Amino acid sequence: MSFPHIRSPRDSTSLQGLYALQGRSMPSEIFNIYIQTNSFSLNQQYWIQKLSGGPLFKVRIDSIKLIELPEPIASAVLSIDSDRAAFQKLKLYAGNNSTDALAAGAIENDESVNRRFKVIASLS
Repeated sequence: MSFPHIRSPRDSTSLQGLYALQGRSMPSEIFNIYIQTNSFSLNQQYWIQKLSGGPLFKVRIDSIKLIELPEPIASAVLSIDSDRAAFQKLKLYAGNNSTDALAAGAIENDESVNRRFKVIASLS
């Protein structure tokens, strides 16, 4: 079982530019989410939760970038992510509301695909 890697991004001018283009000020809580899957839908509501449990927090998807990985690299990237598991503090969920999201379970990486998405999300 492998979960998407979620971390806080480094402060950068590209993030400031992203939010300026959207006419928004820089959110206080921003997350980079790296997920290996065939597709990532904008037609769903996403939520994050601490690994230790507790409430789910709704996140807004601000940007998505698809990264096509060559086959040997795809499995290596998942291996690197699993090495970072000790630092992983959040899980990602999808659902219309927090109850549906919890019932569906946390999103996991699909180890059989070579498509990886870098998603920038912020608390909504």
